[in-house]
Amino acid sequence: MKRQVLLYIGALAIATMVGCAKPLTLSFNDRQVTPQQIDQLVAQEEYGEALDLFNLVPITHPQYALFQKKLADVKKRAAAYEKTVLKNMRAKIKKGNWSGALDEVDTAIDKLPSSIALKQGREELLRKRAQRIDQLETEILITKGKWLAQDAPLHEQLSHVESQDMFDRWKTSRKKSEVEETAAELYECSEREMKNHNFEQARTCLTLAETLDASEKMKAAAKERRQEIAKREKQARKEKHQGDFDRLAKQAKQAIDKGQLRRSRRIVSQLAKIDPDNPEVQKLQQRLNSLKNKKRVRKEKRQQDSERLAKQAQEAMDKGELQKAQQIVPELVKIDPDNPEVQKLQQQLSETVSAKVDTMLKRGSQLYRIEKIAEAKKVWEEVLELDSSNKQAQAGVKRAERVLERLRLLEEKERPPAESNP
Repeated sequence: MKRQVLLYIGALAIATMVGCAKPLTLSFNDRQVTPQQIDQLVAQEEYGEALDLFNLVPITHPQYALFQKKLADVKKRAAAYEKTVLKNMRAKIKKGNWSGALDEVDTAIDKLPSSIALKQGREELLRKRAQRIDQLETEILITKGKWLAQDAPLHEQLSHVESQDMFDRWKTSRKKSEVEETAAELYECSEREMKNHNFEQARTCLTLAETLDASEKMKAAAKERRQEIAKREKQARKEKHQGDFDRLAKQAKQAIDKGQLRRSRRIVSQLAKIDPDNPEVQKLQQRLNSLKNKKRVRKEKRQQDSERLAKQAQEAMDKGELQKAQQIVPELVKIDPDNPEVQKLQQQLSETVSAKVDTMLKRGSQLYRIEKIAEAKKVWEEVLELDSSNKQAQAGVKRAERVLERLRLLEEKERPPAESNP
C-alpha cells in the first residue's frame, strides 16, 4: 500500500507540472516510471521502492541504458546505507541503547526489505540482546540469593524469639518457600551457566543454592553438579587450547614456508608450551631445524661470495681496472648491502672513479686545446665508459666529432682530383 501511494503521488506531481519540459517517462500497466521519481525515493532513503521501479523498465525502452546506469548508482548507495545502519546499530548496542539499535535496523529493513545484511544484523542484535537479558537475570538471581542467604537466618532467629500468631507463621512459611524456590532457581542457573561455559558464574549459583538449601538431597546434587562443571571446564579448556594450537600451527607452517626464521621460532615455542607432546610440534621443530640449516648454509655461501667479490673488486681497483670494479661492486652490494666493509669499498670505488674522471676530463681538454682532437675524443669516450651520464664528456665527444667531420670535409676539398687514364 505504501509503495502504491508513493508511486501515485510521484505520478500526480509529474502530471501537474506546467511550463517544464516533459520528463522521461515509461508507461507500464498504467504506472509511470521517471528518473526524477527514483531520485526522490533515493533522497528519502526508500531504496526498496526505488529498486522495485527498475523492474518496470523493459529492455526495449529507448532509455534503458540510462535506467541501468542509474540502477548501478542506486545499488551502490543502498550498499553504503546498509553499512552505515549496521555501524550505528552496533554503536548503540555498545552504549546499551538496545531499543534504539532495534529501531535503527527495523527502519532500515522497512526501507530496504531485500537486504540480507540488515536482516543478519537484526538477528545478531536479537541474539546479543537475549544474551544480555540472560546475564542480567542471572546477576539479579545471584543478588537475591546473597540477600536471602543473609536475611533468612535472621528471620529464623526472630521466629524463635517472638511469640507468633497465625499471620506471623504465614510470613515465616512464605519466606521459607521463597528461600526454597530461589535455591531451586540457583541450582538451575548453575546448569545454564555451565552450558554457556560461564563456569565461575555456575559455581557461584551452586554455592548459593547449597547455602539456601542445606538438605542432603541438595548436597548430593551439588556435588554431582560440581564434578560435571569441572569436567566441562576441562573439556572447554582443551577445546580452546586445541583451537589456539591449530591457529598457531597454521601460522608456524606459513612462516616456515616463507623462510621467516625468527617468527617461526617464536610460534613453535608457543605451541610447545600449549601441548609439548603433540606430534605436530615435533614435526614443526624438525622443519624449523631444517630451515635453520638452510639459512646457515645460505648465510655461509653469501659470506663466501661476499669475501670473494670484495677481493676481486679491490684487486681491480689496485690495478686501475675501474670498469671491472664497477661491474663487481654492484653484485657485492646486492649480496651483502648492510656490510660496513662493502659500503666502505663502494665509497672507495666512487671516490676513485670520480678522481679518475676529473683527471681524464682535464686531459681531454688539454688535448683538444692543442688540436689533438681525435686523442681528446678518445679520452672523453673513456670517461663515458666510467661515467655514462657525465655531461662534460658527452659535450666534448660531440664537439670533437663536429670538428673531425669539418676537417674531413676540408681534406676532401683540398685533395687533388684523380687523373683520368688515356
